[in-house]
Amino acid sequence: MLAPTVSSKSDAVEPTFARPLRRGRRVPTSYNFALGVFSRAAESARRALTTRSNCASNFALSFSQPVKSAASRDVRGCSFPIHPSPPQHSHCLSLPTSVQQLIDGRFRSCEYSDMPRTPAAFLSYVQLNDKHDNGRLTEFRERLESEVQMHTGEPFPIFQDRNDIQWGQQWKERIDEGIDASTFLIAIITPSYLKSPACRDEFELFLKREKKLKRNDLILPLLYVETQTLSDEKKQAKDSIAKEIAKRQWADWRDLRPEPWTTPEVSKRLAKIAMQIRDAIERDAGPKPKPVKRSQRKQGARLELGNIIVLPDPIIKPGELETQAVERGPSGQTEAKIITVDSIPGRADCQTISEAIRQATGGERILVRPGIYREGIVLNKPLEILGDGSREEIIVEFNTANTLLATTDFGRVANLTLRQTGSAHWRCVNITQGRLQLEDCEITSQDLICLGVQGGADPRIRRCIIHGGKRCGVYVSDNAKSTFEDNDIFGHSQSGVEIWTGGDPVFRRNRIHACHLAGVLVHDGGKGTLEDNEIFANKTFGVALSKGADPLFRRNRIHDNGGTGVGCSTDSNGTFEDNEISVNGNFGVAIVNRAHPTLRRNRIYASKLGVLVNEGGKGNLEDNSIFANAQGGVAVFSAGAPSVRRNRIYQNGIVAVYVSDGGGVFEENDLRGNNRGAWHIKPGCADKTVRNGNIEK
Repeated sequence: MLAPTVSSKSDAVEPTFARPLRRGRRVPTSYNFALGVFSRAAESARRALTTRSNCASNFALSFSQPVKSAASRDVRGCSFPIHPSPPQHSHCLSLPTSVQQLIDGRFRSCEYSDMPRTPAAFLSYVQLNDKHDNGRLTEFRERLESEVQMHTGEPFPIFQDRNDIQWGQQWKERIDEGIDASTFLIAIITPSYLKSPACRDEFELFLKREKKLKRNDLILPLLYVETQTLSDEKKQAKDSIAKEIAKRQWADWRDLRPEPWTTPEVSKRLAKIAMQIRDAIERDAGPKPKPVKRSQRKQGARLELGNIIVLPDPIIKPGELETQAVERGPSGQTEAKIITVDSIPGRADCQTISEAIRQATGGERILVRPGIYREGIVLNKPLEILGDGSREEIIVEFNTANTLLATTDFGRVANLTLRQTGSAHWRCVNITQGRLQLEDCEITSQDLICLGVQGGADPRIRRCIIHGGKRCGVYVSDNAKSTFEDNDIFGHSQSGVEIWTGGDPVFRRNRIHACHLAGVLVHDGGKGTLEDNEIFANKTFGVALSKGADPLFRRNRIHDNGGTGVGCSTDSNGTFEDNEISVNGNFGVAIVNRAHPTLRRNRIYASKLGVLVNEGGKGNLEDNSIFANAQGGVAVFSAGAPSVRRNRIYQNGIVAVYVSDGGGVFEENDLRGNNRGAWHIKPGCADKTVRNGNIEK
């Protein structure tokens, strides 16, 4: 009984705990989940070179045509000029100032000017690689432009299309004539790249430019596909460009090539490249120190500066450093075989995900394109299944079995919308063994459970949206382990999370809210560690423990739940440390039916009653702050007997401690500052109530 009614005509100060609490704020009943969207800045490289002059139009038209000359190079059938020159048309020799002088958004004279130019880059790649990956390199270029602008606050155009007029103009201005170090080459390294004459020419030209500028940070290689010329030392030694790439700080994109752009790892790698570019730009922008004359000193000689003695440098003979240094390329990596899935016939390797799993032998990566796939997936091999596109457009739904059943030791599923549409006690996702990684998915169920973990399973569930279960969002049972991080779990008919029969999961940084019964229910010997979660706006309980439950809750925010923040009943235990339990409708914490939890260093405030102990409940309350509750701090009823030590119980509406038909131990508590004093102890309860060392006035 969590809300006893206590009244007495003879005692005017006695509270009535069943009376509804009137508060100025409404408890929210629903919350909208806002997805963070990777913002794209407008493409800064494409500036319109428009004018009313026919001369300018003719110039732009003729300059964009492929030039068939010795300077042309061919990349898989695409000709383009390496060093384009304006066509020799007499009517184009005098250009309007607006066209001739517009470079990177700055006006400059036709002759060389010292005005600093906007930093920019050229994307050096093989066009066939971009076409094969459905424009993924183009999207990489767009995202990197935006990411660099985010880190620098300035536009950063990356020129990509060699047939584009801007590529030719900027190449000539920046490479042939420019002497600054504000221009970079981003080289997308694949086996085709090292075989492309055009790409090799671009790389070698930038190498010469780096040497002229005495820099080594203007070429940024990105390893996109496993390239044996780099990983094999013998092959590397025969290729001058491969040797140069191996010396540099290159970005390894091999494992991210099939990943959705929405994954945090992709964002982290983009940010790392952007910061590398930012730092190189700042090095170029910094003031050039004047050379300082230094006295000549023999190598190895001792140098004395006042009282300071500088030990001699080790003497290195010519050639010794080169023989000691070993050039190493990227370690060999076996790239996963890719199987594509498209619901439209003839557009991919398979038309269903199940067919792709049957074809796979283990270790493959299955890329699922947008579409609706009405099938139940049985993941019984070590595979990756990744949505290739927007998650909202890649839908897998089923109604006569589990939508996803995972029985493999290892596997990964990411970026899918998973739906259970049946009504025969099927689960949307059921994990029975192994360490499945389930990431960035949306999971919903019209049946009982959205996601179940049981037996020997120990999956990792990250950044998923789990909502709309007829019973609960997550169900962990039968001694299973698991880790749930950064998920949004909401809108379930009973509980957001249920932990039963020895289940021992870890929940970190999740949002668990808007469920009808409880945010988290731990029952029948369930365990678990829940840290840094937000548990709020559930109709009855934020957290409910019963029947031998023994979880650990640390640093959670448990607030705005309609009935009780934390309810412990029926021989449950549990440990609650450093939580904030606030603004709950009736009780911050309720301990009933022989429950015996431990609460340490929690802040329990702004509810109707801070802590209720009833019907034989016990518990240890140590070093908590219990304050600003409408009626009382701690109330003990019906054979309740808590141990309450070193707590600060203050600013409550009536009394700090109320005891009726119960008792307990109260030691070294600070009970000052409550509206009607420290104690209200009913007759017959004084001998059951031990009070030592409390501060009352």
